[in-house]
Amino acid sequence: MIRIAYRSGGGRGVYELSGSVEGFEHQKHVDREIAIDLGSGVRFRTGAVLTNQGGKPRIKLLDATIHVHRQVAAAMMLPKPTRSDIDPNSMMIAAGVYRISSIDCPSFHVDGGLLWLDVVEIHAKFGTGEEVIRTSDRMPRLAAMVAQADMLPAELAESVVAWKKSAWSTGPLQAEAEQGVTRICKASVSYGDVVDMANHLESQDSFPILASLSASAGIPEPVSGYWEEPKAVKKRLQKLKQALVGVRGPTSDKFRRTVQRNYGSRCLACGIRLPKISTGQRAGVEAAHILPHARYEGDEADNGIMLCRLHHWAFDEGLLLITYANGTYRTKFNEAVREQIDEASLAILARDLPPNGTIPTDRLPRKVSHRPNPLYLSMRTAALTLT
Repeated sequence: MIRIAYRSGGGRGVYELSGSVEGFEHQKHVDREIAIDLGSGVRFRTGAVLTNQGGKPRIKLLDATIHVHRQVAAAMMLPKPTRSDIDPNSMMIAAGVYRISSIDCPSFHVDGGLLWLDVVEIHAKFGTGEEVIRTSDRMPRLAAMVAQADMLPAELAESVVAWKKSAWSTGPLQAEAEQGVTRICKASVSYGDVVDMANHLESQDSFPILASLSASAGIPEPVSGYWEEPKAVKKRLQKLKQALVGVRGPTSDKFRRTVQRNYGSRCLACGIRLPKISTGQRAGVEAAHILPHARYEGDEADNGIMLCRLHHWAFDEGLLLITYANGTYRTKFNEAVREQIDEASLAILARDLPPNGTIPTDRLPRKVSHRPNPLYLSMRTAALTLT
């Protein structure tokens, strides 16, 4: 195994190449630029070269502004690591309080004059322990999340897209890539409560929050065991259910206008379009929160849908459910309460709903980040179908 390994020294320590694999002799690659392959199509030159200082294979910056270990961290959307002594009390991967002790590479090849190292894992050390991050696990999930960035809340989506431009380039990666990670960390922390990570710090690795928010990261189906166990999750859903059926906060004018514009004054459930007319005072469709504003203060576009008054009532009362799976939004009645409504009335409610439950794409906002957030829908459905 070839390793880009940290070695302590007077001050901040240095990184050097250690270990070996068959066919690799570091003397043959002195003055050759190092390039990194993280998998999932993320490859970049580092602007750092292999040198021979006192017989030791050291790494020296050539036309880069940040060291190789920091470039790897930025490309993996990890907070900025340190080369200085780490706080012995630090307990997590967070900006400035952890160190990359080694970057492990089982294979190499030379192409275009570059020494390409194939990274399989990095070892992140903090005061109370160490975490091994495998590229085969993180990078495909990260790539899937980035590909579906529009499914994230708008602020996060913009931050992720901006980070990708600087971090997934051909290299060398610059400080801008690290700054992009910092912006994502700060933007994601406000969503910690939504995914049951309320104590998440803005300096921590943001990927757990992003993975939970992203539809591409595998949002669990409402009927799955995830929503019933452990008991803590069930308790949280019970609290959400109480909020959903309790007193609802007011809908802000800005939220109402935003949702009305995104949906073109059209009901997501039945497709009827009822804008405000010249002889009237208001539209015949209304903006509805998916998760209650009173609990989550969620006036973001992806927490809102447009519904006619009939279907707004059915949605607010938990009779009408809107779900998301496999790229499709669907309507269905809540089996837990549908028996409380007579069949004739249910038939009227269902008359203009999509015949097979699948909501046509033309009823959804054009911008994907404005469409109903799958995680919010899943949380709502799980709470309302909880028994």
